Amino acid sequence: MSHFSFARFVGLTCVVSVSASSLGCGSSTPAHPSSPFAVNAIFPSSGSSASYTRARITGSGFADGIIVRVDRVETATKVISPTVIELTMPPHAVGPVDITVATASGVTATLSTAFMYVYVDPPVVKSITPNTGQLEGWNTVTITGSGFDPSAVVTIDGVRAEPVDYGPVRTATSLPVIAPAHAAGAVDVVVTNRDGQSQVIPGGYTYAPSEAFDFNGVWQGFAWETNVAVSLTIQNNVLVSVTCGTVVNHTFSPAPVIAHGQFSVDGPDGAMDGKVWSPIEAYGSLNIPGCSSDWGWTVFKQAAGPQPSVLTSGSRSGRHLNSVASGRRRSVSRQE
Repeated sequence: MSHFSFARFVGLTCVVSVSASSLGCGSSTPAHPSSPFAVNAIFPSSGSSASYTRARITGSGFADGIIVRVDRVETATKVISPTVIELTMPPHAVGPVDITVATASGVTATLSTAFMYVYVDPPVVKSITPNTGQLEGWNTVTITGSGFDPSAVVTIDGVRAEPVDYGPVRTATSLPVIAPAHAAGAVDVVVTNRDGQSQVIPGGYTYAPSEAFDFNGVWQGFAWETNVAVSLTIQNNVLVSVTCGTVVNHTFSPAPVIAHGQFSVDGPDGAMDGKVWSPIEAYGSLNIPGCSSDWGWTVFKQAAGPQPSVLTSGSRSGRHLNSVASGRRRSVSRQE
């Protein structure tokens, strides 16, 4: 910075200051005066009465020291820029409220009835299907009920259960997830909506070894990379037949026996293995004359209802399905 002073005329001394920010004579005047203080709007303009809502106020002339009051109660704020304030709207009774912004010097501006608190239904869990699964995890669990935010977080004993993103769409009444691995025993399930409302289901899910589940029955599903139909018939803990695409009622000789919740066969009739993951879901690999699935197959027990619609591979890319199938293969290999 530099300045110089000179000039004397008509008995007046004029000081000329040259710098990056000012130019004046007898005083200093900003070259770029700041915008006047004003408050324009708040976004979003509504939120749940039961939880905290992050919001932003737009306007001008904002600076450190700003105070924001929601219905006359001060709330936490952060000045992001001269035109944006970030704040947290606290829980409040249902209805509209005033938003008042005050500068450090005491100048105030109010947005009258600018934010509406609304009632939002809390999550209510009615069922967890299945409510039991293998220790290694990876099986599908569908939580049904009401008041779900499609982006709700589901935790099983405090561990986030990742959403199923290769099958059904999440809705206000259904949250399909993938169970994480866990030791044997009953654990709590928690559903938490984006607004913070939650429900705890004590002991809502139980981990158990695969041999605890009944593999007998008719199972139907699909092969991952081809999406062709796959079905198994198991009776008296023996794989009676398998249908894969156009190959109907294929049999193995000798027929593989189900032991410890899984089976494996590799011979002249082809190769196949499988493992039950929960009372309604099983997974494995398949390579028989006329039909194969390098990425594996998933089937659902029909005694529990028409489960194949719960999980289909048709809506996702090959890369994603390969990633999921690879994870499932790793889970199966750990058990073998």
